[in-house]
Amino acid sequence: MKIREAHADDKDALLALHRGMGHSYSLPDTDSPLFVSKWMLTTDEGVPAQAILGRLTVESYFLMDKRIGSPEQRWQWFQDLHKISAQHGRALGLQDVHCWLPPSVAERFGKRLMSIGFLKPMWPDYFLPLET
Repeated sequence: MKIREAHADDKDALLALHRGMGHSYSLPDTDSPLFVSKWMLTTDEGVPAQAILGRLTVESYFLMDKRIGSPEQRWQWFQDLHKISAQHGRALGLQDVHCWLPPSVAERFGKRLMSIGFLKPMWPDYFLPLET
């Protein structure tokens, strides 16, 4: 087995690996500059067996002072701030923004986020801290 960086000429192999897994979603454009990490494991004969692709995304943190403004004002202000933040992310070339909510606010604030276009993933999220 050999591990190496995947290159542009590996695109067909990446698509074949993805297709072979039988998932119902399409493989994103791996040529996007957002894919900053692309590793492939091949057999000794050079046959692609596995790949891990790392795409940049953004985790959004929302901070506010609950003492300022009414609940209605704070919601409107959030929406205005959100629009600017989303425009900036698009200008940077980002494809998505993630917001993980504490359980204490997830139900109510999650509904508000979904009302302005956020999606709640069906798949569980797992993360790997890379800090030492």
